[in-house]
Amino acid sequence: MTDVSMQSRPGIFGRLLDLLIEASAIAATAGLAAIVVMYSIEIFSRYFLNAPTTWANDFIVFTLCASIFLMMPEITRSGGHVAVTLLTDLLPVRLRLAARRLLALIGCGVCLFAAYISLQANINQYVNDLQTVTTIQAPKWMVTVFITYGLLVSAMEFLRQGLWAEPPASATSIG
Repeated sequence: MTDVSMQSRPGIFGRLLDLLIEASAIAATAGLAAIVVMYSIEIFSRYFLNAPTTWANDFIVFTLCASIFLMMPEITRSGGHVAVTLLTDLLPVRLRLAARRLLALIGCGVCLFAAYISLQANINQYVNDLQTVTTIQAPKWMVTVFITYGLLVSAMEFLRQGLWAEPPASATSIG
C-alpha cells in the first residue's frame, strides 16, 4: 500500500474509504497468490500426473478479473495509473491543483457512469440467471460484480481527490 498521508482526510469518510481500499488491495493480492497456487496445481497435475484439471483455467480467469478490479481503487488512490500530465504540468502552480481536482471530478463521473452500466449488466445477469461460457459454469454476476465494485470505489476515491485532497501526480506519467 502507498502512504498517502500527504493528502488531507475528510474525517470518517476518508478513514472508511482508506480501510475499504486497503482491504480490497489485500484481497486482490490474495487473489494473485491463489492464481499462482492454481497454476502450480494445474502444471503439476498436467505434466507429472498426466491428469489436467478441468477447473483451474476457469477459476484463474475469474480470480484475475476480481483481482484487477479489487486493486483498481488502490491504483486510483496512489496515482499509479498512466496519465498524460503535460498540460497540467505546464500550468502555473496556483492553477495546477484546480486542474487536478477538476480532472479527479471528471474521473469520478466517468467511473460512476461506467459503474452504473456495469451494475445494470450485473442485475440483468442475476435476473436472467446467466452463466459463464466456461467448463465450470458460474453465475456471470459473481464475476462481473467486481467490475462494478472497482469502478464504484474508484469513483469515491476520485471524489475525495476532487473535493478534499490534492490528487496525486501520477507515478507513471507521460509528458
